[in-house]
This record gives sequence, C-alpha cells and structure tokens, in this order.
Amino acid sequence: MDALIAPGVVWPESKFTGFRTSVWSMIDRPVAALPVTAASKDKDKPYFSPKGPAYDPDPFEGCPVGVQLISRRLDEECLLAITRVSAEAVKSYSS
Repeated sequence: MDALIAPGVVWPESKFTGFRTSVWSMIDRPVAALPVTAASKDKDKPYFSPKGPAYDPDPFEGCPVGVQLISRRLDEECLLAITRVSAEAVKSYSS
C-alpha cells in the first residue's frame, strides 16, 4: 500500500483552524491534506445531533472539506506524487 486516504476531520473546518494531521505526525507518518470541496449553505442542511451541538452551515460557508493522504514512514516523495495525482483528479472531476 502506497497511501491511505482518510477524512480530514468529521466536521467542517473553520476558516481559522486548518486541517488536523497531528495524529499521523505523532506516529511519524508523512501526511498531506487535500481540499476536495467547500462547505455550502445552499447544499448543506442544518441538523441536530443528540451527541453534540447542532450543525449550522452558515458559519462554515466556503470552508474547505477534504481528505488526508497518509504514507509510510520516510516515504515523503511517494506521498507528494500521490498528492499531485489526487489533486489533478479532484480538479478534473470538479471542472
């Protein structure tokens, strides 16, 4: 396996916090964050979660939603190549 694809986080990022990659960094794995889309108050619907606060899409308008690409230890070159190919695929799909 060259890379693992995982959600960046399970909630939308705010405009100020960025992606969360610290868990993978703590276990010495190279990781890249790849934005895939953006939150949209027109597409995202508010919802209530009994386990946490309700989701209101308005404050997250335009914030990135993405994935993490994680690779083997000391394999940064491979991860960068996979990230480049993945970014091109996302761009061609979005166009």
